[in-house]
Amino acid sequence: MDLLRLAILMLFAAPGFAAHTGVTRRNGFSLSDAAIFGIVVAGLWLAQRAMRRRHRRADEARAGGNAHEAGNAREAGNLRKD
Repeated sequence: MDLLRLAILMLFAAPGFAAHTGVTRRNGFSLSDAAIFGIVVAGLWLAQRAMRRRHRRADEARAGGNAHEAGNAREAGNLRKD
């Protein structure tokens, strides 16, 4: 079984080793670098938005389900502040 895992690993790793010629040229940022940066920024924004929504729902549940009451409870010090 271990030999099979090694063969599968080599199958996936071999194209990466074969594609590199040993010479690298640095010409600044490429389009793929900008695309990866954009994807990372979008992912972080979505994750942060989801965490804020989750926290807001937890606050509303503790205050009885009313957003206005959650704001009042936060002001009174009964709930955690952001």
